[in-house]
This record gives sequence, C-alpha cells and structure tokens, in this order.
Amino acid sequence: MVRTLSSLILILLISHTTIDAQTIQQKIGSYRLAAMQYKAKGNYKKAAKYLTEAYLLDSTNIQVLSDLSFLLNNMEKFKMGARVASTAIALYPEHYIFQYYKGEALYRREQFAESQPFYTTIVEQSSDNALINEARKRLTQIEFKLKPKTEVVGEDNYEYKPQKMSDAINTLDDQYCPIISIDGRQIVYTIQTSYRGRRQEDIFESHIENGQWSEGQSISSEINTNGNEGAHAISPDGKLMILTICGADDSVGNCDLYSSILNQGQWTKPKNLGKRVNSKYWDAHPTISNNSKTIYFSSERTGGQGLADIYRSDLVNGKWSKPVNQTEINTTQRELTPFIHPDNSTLYFTSDGHPGMGSLDIFKTSREDNGKWGTPINFGEVINSPEEEFSISVSADGTTAYMAKQYMEEDPMSLEEPESNLDLIYFELPLSLQANSVFYFRGHIYDEYKDLITDSQIQIFNLDTEEEIVNETNSTGDFFYSFPTKYKYAIQVTAKGYLMESYRFEFHKSEASAAIEKDIVLSKIQAETKFELKNISFTYGQATLDTTSFFELNNLVTFLKENNQISIEISGHTDSIGSYRYNQSLSENRAKSVYDYLTTNAIDSTRLTYVGYADLFPIYSNITDKGRSQNRRTEVKISGQTLTEKPKSFGRHTISSSMVDSLRLAKQKLHLEILEDTTSEDN
Repeated sequence: MVRTLSSLILILLISHTTIDAQTIQQKIGSYRLAAMQYKAKGNYKKAAKYLTEAYLLDSTNIQVLSDLSFLLNNMEKFKMGARVASTAIALYPEHYIFQYYKGEALYRREQFAESQPFYTTIVEQSSDNALINEARKRLTQIEFKLKPKTEVVGEDNYEYKPQKMSDAINTLDDQYCPIISIDGRQIVYTIQTSYRGRRQEDIFESHIENGQWSEGQSISSEINTNGNEGAHAISPDGKLMILTICGADDSVGNCDLYSSILNQGQWTKPKNLGKRVNSKYWDAHPTISNNSKTIYFSSERTGGQGLADIYRSDLVNGKWSKPVNQTEINTTQRELTPFIHPDNSTLYFTSDGHPGMGSLDIFKTSREDNGKWGTPINFGEVINSPEEEFSISVSADGTTAYMAKQYMEEDPMSLEEPESNLDLIYFELPLSLQANSVFYFRGHIYDEYKDLITDSQIQIFNLDTEEEIVNETNSTGDFFYSFPTKYKYAIQVTAKGYLMESYRFEFHKSEASAAIEKDIVLSKIQAETKFELKNISFTYGQATLDTTSFFELNNLVTFLKENNQISIEISGHTDSIGSYRYNQSLSENRAKSVYDYLTTNAIDSTRLTYVGYADLFPIYSNITDKGRSQNRRTEVKISGQTLTEKPKSFGRHTISSSMVDSLRLAKQKLHLEILEDTTSEDN
C-alpha cells in the first residue's frame, strides 16, 4: 500500500512539473511574439521588456538569448548586451552568433582590442560563411582603428581649420544638412526648432547680401508645415528640390521623398515620389546629380545589404525609376547622407560600416571607368572624430566642405549642464578628398529683338572624350548646365528658322570653378547672314579635319537638310603668320574639307560653294596668340534663299588680284582699328 501511494505521489509530481514546464514555454512563446510585434513597430523598449520577462523565466533559452542580445545591441545597451551574450557563449559555445553579439557590444563601446578575439574565433572556427564575412569586415575596421595615429592621418602638413558659419545662420537650435549653391551665394539647410513643446524640422535658406550671409528664414510656406520637412537636396540649376517629409497624410512609409519645383520664384507644394521610389520604411537624405536626372538617397528598406543603404533612381521619360542598391559602397551597417558633387563623379557619404574613427565617419568615393564606385576613402582622424559626423556637401570648385558639427553651448548664469547643439561649419579639404572643379553655363536664348526663343535644341559635346552629353529640347528660353572644368566642350544651339550658333569652352587646370553667364542670340535665316563654325579643328598646318569636328559638321548637315531651300558659301580664314599664297591655299583647302564632308553626307553640291580668304578678313589683332587663334576660323554664309534661285556658281570660288589688293588695304585699316581697341586688353 505504501509503495503504491509513493508511486502515485511521484507520478503526480512529474505530471505537475511537466505542466509547469509547458506553461513556462507557452509564456516564453507569447513574450517573444509580443516582443517581435513591438520590434516591427519600432518600439524597441517594449520589445526588450517582454524579452527580459522571457529571459527571467528561462535564462538558458537559446532563442530568447539570441533575440535579446540582438535587440540590446540595437538599442545601444551594450553593457547589458555583452552580459547576455557572455551567458549565451558559456551555454552554447558552438553557436558563434553569440561570439558576434559579444564582439559587437564591445566594438560599439569602442573597446576595439577587447572585441577582436570574438571576431577572430568566428573566422577560425565557424562554418557560417555569412557570419565569417561580417567578422572579417569588423576585423578590418578594428585594424584601422588600432593603427598608430600617424598612419591614418590624411596628407602631410594639412591643417583642419573648421570655421563656424555666421550667427545669422547658426542659432541655439540645431542646423544641419547644408547645401551650398553652385555659385556659392545661397545656402539651404535643415533647422530643428521647438513647436508647442515638441521638436520639428523645417528647411531654411540664407543668401550673400553685401558680402554677408542674410538671416536664415523659411524657404517656403508651401514646403514648411507643423510637421517634419528637411534632409533635402537642391539641383545645381536651383529649380528642383527633393526633400524628406515624415508622417504626412500621403506618405508611403515613415519618412518619404518628395519633389518641389521652383516656378516663377516660388516653390510648389511638395509631391510624393510614390511607391516606385519610396518604401514602407524610412527613406531620406536625397542628393541630385548635375543634370537633375539622377537622385541618390538612403533607405532602411528590406532587401538591402545593411541597416541603411544608399540607392540610386533615374528620371526616365518623366518618371523616377525603381531604386538600385549601390552595392559597391554599402555595408551591413549604415550608409547615410550621400552627396553627389556637381562633377557627377565624386560621392561623399557617412557610414559606420566601413573602417573608420567613430560611430559615423565621412567617406569619399569616386566613379571608376566602368561606372561603379571605387573603394571609399575615410576622411581620417583629423576630420572624423569618435562622435558622429554627417550631412556634408562640397562647393563647386571641390575645395570647401560644409557640414554640421556638435558644439557645447554653456550659459554662464546657469548651474545646469551645458547643452549641445549642431551648428554649420565650413573648412578646406585636403587635396586627396577634393572633388573636380566644375563650371556652370547659364543664360537665355533670344532672337535679335531680345524676345525669348522657347523652342530650341541644345547639344553639348565633350571634345576630350568625344561623347555627346546633352541633347535636349529647350522650351523655356533659359538654360543652366554644369560640367567639370578638366574637359573641353562644344555647345551647339539651333532653332527652326534661325542660324546655328556654337561655342567652345575650355579651362586651365589652375582655374577654380568658373561661371559663364551668357545669353545666346540666334539670327534669322536670310541672305548674306553668316555664322562661324566654332568647333571645327584641323591638323596643324593642314586641311585634315579632326574627328572632334564631326559633332558640329553633323549638325550643319542636319541644318541644311531641314532648310533645304538655302545655299551656302563656306569660307576659310587664317592668321597673318606665313605668306599670302600659303595662307590662301591653306584656307581654301580647309573650306574644301568642309565642302567635301557635306557632299559626302548627301548635301547637294549645287547648294555649296567654298572659298579661301587667307588673312584678308581678321576679326581680331594678329599681334597676340589669342587674336591669331580667333582669326583662324571657318565661316558659313547664306548665299541663296531658295533652290529656285539658281546659284551663279558652285564649288570653288576664286578672288581676283585687284580684289586682293583692295582687301589688303581694307585689312590694314581694320587691323589698326582693332589694334587700338585690343592692345591694352591683351597686354
């Protein structure tokens, strides 16, 4: 009987223990589920509370240990995270994810040497390739951080001299995300202010007035509201803004990208870029390319490489394309605040995933020949600090950086601890971190009566790379383009019923960014009017066309086909160096080269004549190199209005000796007049 009772009691105890164990596991399961739900909503504090409850019920549960370690690190509770990870390592030494969590907790506390062994253990013992790759990345970063200071400083003799911007811009509030205009006379930035007891973001602007920055003010009542607007970008031409707005009624996610257009001096109401660009997650920190057709931005969307990645979207047929992850620069951590310089080949951004000095460091990457981004360069400990650096932009000449820096503001009448706030600063970059200088070409397209021409075609050709980089219709009558100064450019403007107009720009390497303010005047097509082919080049001393000439010659072919009722005279001109006979032959042969190119490209020879005028018609003094270079030219004159008017002759034109003599006398007189006007300027 006793044995039977004992057995019964034992059975009841085991049953009760089993029931308690099941109840505990059920509670742990419900706690984990609640934690995951709060985590998905971004409420990490609540999620951590439920996971802690589960941990107290069973401190050996491997899933709870994994969830809690990950969450504590993401909440920056590194001390507690390290403690939980240590418990897990003791219990489950073969699960190397806990080695990673422990390493991360120490690394994020800047205990780099102490974190190193945990990553090394993963590399040497784990079979998880993904985990091994992450550990190797951290080991590379640790190696960078543990280097002697002299090995990570950028250039010798570089002095980092940050200067605060004007008090008209910097206030007791936070200022950040500065964007300097391409002419350096306007700065647009985000300011965080207090509204009815809560913090909010707005976009402010300041201008150079009488040599001083004006007081910062709201950029537009259409843009700034009681909500959060900021982390913006302005296109180089100043007409397009891409900005970040959080919590709006039409938002796709938490924070979205919006666009606004400058129309007659006023910004339009921001328009959401839509689900094709924005995700249901955080999308922010846009930057705009020099032609306003590409944006880069940072996003926390799923499917990326890390916590926040940089993406690219292109404007195709009036719509922004599906964003593409910039895989070569993104890491498993955060890449934020990208800034594409107007040279379109230099990208600045901040990251805590690449080897660096602190939590967020500034990096520079350059576009390689294959179109991909090169290995990011850390700004080094002279500029980067153990704190967070972010929101950098760089001037058009590539030499000056603008960014936000944290300063401690102390009230001498207060016993409270001093408060920190973000102010805008600027500083000169070391040479290795500078971007290519750019120039901008801005103006209007007029007719002879100063009326805007609102239907023209603009083409721009890179003479060094022989690439057409712009070919677009202009419907406004004004234009703005910016390009690196290191190249030579040919620019062609055409409009129906008007003569062609062309320009050529090149800059010396010693020049900084250049501003070209130029109005283009197109002349109506009529008899005896003429224009110069400014982008026609020949082999020195010969009549062989350079391949860079084909851009303009092809446009001339198109012009003649579209205006098939006209005939033209092609004339060659030289400087005064050399004999008249030599110059006349050279100028005639060069004009014939153009004539031959046109006839080869299906232009009827009956519409064409060519002639060489040697140095008989100078347009500038032949005393200077500049004058001689301008006198060496090829011109086109409208010699007939319709093909029903039979040209008197076609092919080669000749000049009589008596005409030459009279032209020489006229040239001497003209030369003296030009010399009087230009000698002082050239000297």
